[in-house]
Amino acid sequence: MIVALAQSNQNGTKRFDTSGSYAWIGGFLILPALATVVMFISSVLIVMISNPSTLGGLNLIMYVLSVLLIPYIIFIFYNWVKRKLLLPLLMVIFFSIQAAISIGYMVLGLENEFINVFLNLIWAIYFIRSIRVKETFTE
Repeated sequence: MIVALAQSNQNGTKRFDTSGSYAWIGGFLILPALATVVMFISSVLIVMISNPSTLGGLNLIMYVLSVLLIPYIIFIFYNWVKRKLLLPLLMVIFFSIQAAISIGYMVLGLENEFINVFLNLIWAIYFIRSIRVKETFTE
């Protein structure tokens, strides 16, 4: 079952049914999963298309960051599918990196990335505070 159903336990607090085979992408978890897939595809394309010897400055930094993010995102995917307890920490780091990149763009005056910073921080907080995340990633 893709969407986990909320159930009440004896204490009256909400609990989620995470026993389904697709619970790891159920509910709001589908959105950060899609964001991670998009970032992975973007990083692979940057590495495949760019020639690092012709890059300089910010473009070279983005290339190196893309090279480093590819194995990190693969590690995230593995932990996500296996429902590892480590995943929330990995996602907080991932979204913090994305927020830092956006802040870097704003400091350099290249783009107004305020919305990206805000959304990445919201997702980081979601992975820290969400009961659903805590109940889904328990291995």
